[in-house]
Amino acid sequence: MQLPYITIFVNDYIADTVRLKATANGAYWFLLLEYWRVRGSIPDDEAWLMETARVSRKEWSMVKDQVIGFFVKDDGRLIHPRMEKEIAKAKSKSDKARESAKERWGENANA
Repeated sequence: MQLPYITIFVNDYIADTVRLKATANGAYWFLLLEYWRVRGSIPDDEAWLMETARVSRKEWSMVKDQVIGFFVKDDGRLIHPRMEKEIAKAKSKSDKARESAKERWGENANA
């Protein structure tokens, strides 16, 4: 299932990131986008995180603690509780739309 768009709660995002400098904010944003794209946890792997966040090793060393602080570490993965909630809501909405289309148009409906 694809989730082609992401809902951004601007006030929440700004409130959560108000103390981040541009590099940390950008790194965090790219990690959130990847989290949404894969619909779940991301690897707790330095090289992967730097590449996905689009920062150099030097930049990562300066922003890592701030950025990782938004995630919960779990068995080699990083989990973002708010993103988990939003992904679940989006999946539920998509599933309901799919079921409604099937009811209206039959089993071959593609919602």
